[in-house]
Amino acid sequence: MNYVRESLTLDTPGVEYMRWKVGDGKTRFLRRGDVFLSGLTWRVAQILVGGGYPMPTVKWPLVMERKPWTPTPLDTRGYQEPAVVKMVRARRMGVQSPTGSGKTMIGVEAARRIGHRTLWLTHRKELLAQTADVFRDSLGIVPGIVGAGKDFEGDGRLVIASVQTLARMLDKKRGAPDTVKPWLADFGCVIGDEGHHASAPTWQDIFEACTNANYRFVLSATLDTGNEVSNWKIEGATGPTYIVAETADLARQGFLAMPHVIVLRVPTDTYPSYEEIRDVVCPGWQANPRALRSLGARLFTETYERGIMNNGARNSMVVLTAVQHATRQEKVLVLCSRVPHAAALMDDARRLNPCPVYVLDGGCNDLTRQATLNLFKRGAGAILFATPFFREGVDIPQIDVGVLAGGGLSDVAVTQGLGRVLRPRPDKAEVLWYDFMDGGALTDRPEKDYLRVHSESRLALYTTSGFKVETR
Repeated sequence: MNYVRESLTLDTPGVEYMRWKVGDGKTRFLRRGDVFLSGLTWRVAQILVGGGYPMPTVKWPLVMERKPWTPTPLDTRGYQEPAVVKMVRARRMGVQSPTGSGKTMIGVEAARRIGHRTLWLTHRKELLAQTADVFRDSLGIVPGIVGAGKDFEGDGRLVIASVQTLARMLDKKRGAPDTVKPWLADFGCVIGDEGHHASAPTWQDIFEACTNANYRFVLSATLDTGNEVSNWKIEGATGPTYIVAETADLARQGFLAMPHVIVLRVPTDTYPSYEEIRDVVCPGWQANPRALRSLGARLFTETYERGIMNNGARNSMVVLTAVQHATRQEKVLVLCSRVPHAAALMDDARRLNPCPVYVLDGGCNDLTRQATLNLFKRGAGAILFATPFFREGVDIPQIDVGVLAGGGLSDVAVTQGLGRVLRPRPDKAEVLWYDFMDGGALTDRPEKDYLRVHSESRLALYTTSGFKVETR
């Protein structure tokens, strides 16, 4: 097992920036007693074969087949049916399909065919009611709900639960009752929506407590988080990733709008150099360069605030681009990473007074959020500034144009944000998506030009995805 143990050990990302690191900075997936997460079984088999060992025999628990919940299957699209079939056969799988491609319907139909008591996980309270409506409308099933103060059992076949609520229920330090784990062990199937979050300890604890769930899945627009350790944790909970379809392919088939990405060049002299940032964060660093080793997070935060949030030239381009489209009677979504940035951009846009301008962030209550979205959907020509909470679980096909004002490196965040504007409608075969070429200040350490690295990564994502990309 030493060969497997070594192969299942990864360097913990970012450990070099930790002021105090625990242990040797490694993450080990082979636990005490030579136990590993069941979703890694395929990976372990490949490791052994690659090392010259014979292909191991894998024996899964015998599972009695159940009748489907309803006799009539859902009307799945052509690309959805193979995914459902594979889920039922493989029993453990990550399902990756673009936002707007019907991931929820894939999961619903798989649960229907499997027929076992199912736990459906979501990390957003907005998705509790939305998903319950899908099951009621498509299958006539009344699901139980756990979370957001709406706890009830339903008809017993399905429970839709908030990850945060279940995590609190499992936390013995908070006096969690001993009945929680037996209750979770009663589920034969568990499905996690927005499964790119499944590497979090809360998700991992829930999957681990579902000891009799022989069917385990997550659904997401992208399961590659950019962090190898996180990817392995997600795979360990559910199994290897199956890619249902790509955005460009579904756009060509008319299921999604085709993205037309316009990358706007921001003057490079508006960005701080790495040397400037070092002087601000750690004055006198030249006398002790080692002091910078534990300041990676502060260096990036200062870079982001100066280069993105407080970059006047860039912010003007964001606002003017949004206003130009809004005055053409189009609806524009502007995504920001920080609440103060969204608020400042909103103020700038309102000063121009061209059209209705709104802002939403995760701190808004349900009534405010719904009222704002209803106002945005009505009429023609409006701008909505929003923070990351908007990337998941919000469906507004009325959006014509998207602007990524917050930048960032994460493919997950970009993919989720882009998915908000790809909802098709009869008059929208193509959708505009604006991004920015950031960074480029003269520096002795170009590899530390974080904002340029992030922009180039996003550009590579658009290009490899087959989108139309134009630089201005």
